[in-house]
Amino acid sequence: MLGTPMKLMDGPMGTELLRHFPEEASFPFERWNLQFPERIRDVHRSYRAAGSALFLTHTFQANAAIFPDPGELRQIWDAAIENVRSVAPAEAVVGDVGPYSRLSPCDEVTIGQAMRTTGVFQETVTSAQALREFQPWIRQHRNSNQTWLVAFSFRRNRDGTWGLVDDAGISPGGSARLALELGVDAIGVGCGVDLEPVDWLEIVRGFHEAEPSLAIFAKPNAGTPRCRSGVMAYPIDEENWVEGILRLQEMGITMAGGCCGTTPRYLEKLAQRMK
Repeated sequence: MLGTPMKLMDGPMGTELLRHFPEEASFPFERWNLQFPERIRDVHRSYRAAGSALFLTHTFQANAAIFPDPGELRQIWDAAIENVRSVAPAEAVVGDVGPYSRLSPCDEVTIGQAMRTTGVFQETVTSAQALREFQPWIRQHRNSNQTWLVAFSFRRNRDGTWGLVDDAGISPGGSARLALELGVDAIGVGCGVDLEPVDWLEIVRGFHEAEPSLAIFAKPNAGTPRCRSGVMAYPIDEENWVEGILRLQEMGITMAGGCCGTTPRYLEKLAQRMK
């Protein structure tokens, strides 16, 4: 999974559902795994048709803080895994875990069970504490065949340096060192705040310089959306997004996909350029 050539990941689920069903938006969308499974599967299929080879479960907010009922939480995880496996082989499925401030016992049971079903996990991290919450699990996976990916969310600080969205003192280099210390398999630049493609390059360069041995991936968004005439618009178009990913490919990233605001068309254009 972490070798060459660069593998194509999928894109976002939430913004795709909003794009197709704007009048039916009901949060949290993770409940749609149970209510509207075919809609979830259709989005997975659209990314497969675009050329994606790795697919995230629709579980970004499937945690005990959002779903306090352990039974429902487990059902959502089970349905999410079943939905993505209906369109992709088991080895192509990546369990998706959103940002955490603190794990609950319910999370430990539910996500722990899911981890035994899904061999690869991606966690989105906005603070050092959020990553440390998963330290025991990350270290446990070293005795199994599981792979742990961490997508960091950055924003530029007032002094011009980079910091995590909820932890301004943690730079790209500091994030890479922490990830290596905890035993993470690969790190990536994920959905950030006001990031342009040139910023992705700077962040990945910071990863490389701090810990050149770590595999690196990218799953950036299409920029931070702005409301235009009552519609949320993302500023980075398909061409500029693809060009940015291809420059990251030249730097040696192992996987790439999209986050908020990207669509299957973004991934399709990237797949065409990767050939």
